[in-house]
Amino acid sequence: MGINRIEEVRVYKNRFVSFYDDAVEFPSGHRGSYVRMAWRANYSVGIIPINKENEIVFINQFCYAAQKWFLQIPKGIGETRLSPEEVAIKELKEELGGAAERIDLLFSLFTDPGIIESPTHIFVARGLVCNQHFSREPSEVIGNLESFTIDELLSRTTLSRIQDSLTLASLMRFIYSTNRPELSRKNKKRQAMP
Repeated sequence: MGINRIEEVRVYKNRFVSFYDDAVEFPSGHRGSYVRMAWRANYSVGIIPINKENEIVFINQFCYAAQKWFLQIPKGIGETRLSPEEVAIKELKEELGGAAERIDLLFSLFTDPGIIESPTHIFVARGLVCNQHFSREPSEVIGNLESFTIDELLSRTTLSRIQDSLTLASLMRFIYSTNRPELSRKNKKRQAMP
């Protein structure tokens, strides 16, 4: 038995998101409230862009809530008139000034299911070419782009620079999906230990 929503109570809405402080009943019978957030299109996207040199391309983006710069994959809020794949393609153009030869869904995840009700769809964009013709939103603060091979990413120095949880989870899933033999061997050794 889960938490039962008694009444949906929207407390804030803008063009991107709605916040709710819903009246709920817990399995114990206790009543209270629970905060949740909903994107306007009920999804968001993240993109792992891979250039023709087989490097993953990252953006340096200033994130207002944390008041600091983050090295991260491009991301975007869903749009009701577009599919997740179409939004991913749009974000590549906006944030990287580029386009990919191929884009595939890698997986979907919930970044914080305790408060955010919608999934983030993670795509892999291969054959990325950046032409530097950005169409960035005026509210985005994006610095330089940086590219790394998987081996460079796995180095302690580079990996320690990535503090965005969505980027880390996406990279972990992507790296383990590439069937790298050296990663598989290490994983098998760990599993064999008592």
